[in-house]
Amino acid sequence: MELNTSERRINQEVLEVFENAKLKYAIEEVTKSYRYQLIKLADAAEHLGPTGFKAMVEALEPFLEKIEEGRINGGKTSGNDYIVINRDEPYINEIIKILANNGHWDGEVLGECGWCGTETHELSGPHLLDFVPGESMCRSCWDFDRESYLGSLGTDIGEFKPRGSK
Repeated sequence: MELNTSERRINQEVLEVFENAKLKYAIEEVTKSYRYQLIKLADAAEHLGPTGFKAMVEALEPFLEKIEEGRINGGKTSGNDYIVINRDEPYINEIIKILANNGHWDGEVLGECGWCGTETHELSGPHLLDFVPGESMCRSCWDFDRESYLGSLGTDIGEFKPRGSK
């Protein structure tokens, strides 16, 4: 490709390079943020109505066929069968731990307090007056210990500092 320097406008080939670069960047950003986009078909039918639902299916069908064709050509199975779990389910932390342990979770994993068993993102190593190797302590247990040691021994274990904080 040769840049046209004789005119004051950008030639079409250069313009296409810039547009493709912007599109590639946009795709990378979207797929980073949204690994999957799920449409609950019952919700689509309810909120789009019969005409909107039909239009959605007709619009998606050619893309889904092209994706399936690409998967097959890439040596993958023709379709995947997914299990979908809402993040507000009471057992979600157990599921996340299983996924993380098997290399299928790139989000944050909750840890368990070694004193009260609470699962939280905010854990610290134990303080020296209540040290158990390999255990973690939540803010609530830390604050309880801090108050107890201040009242009984006059010793302050300091502010709670969750792992990763400065």
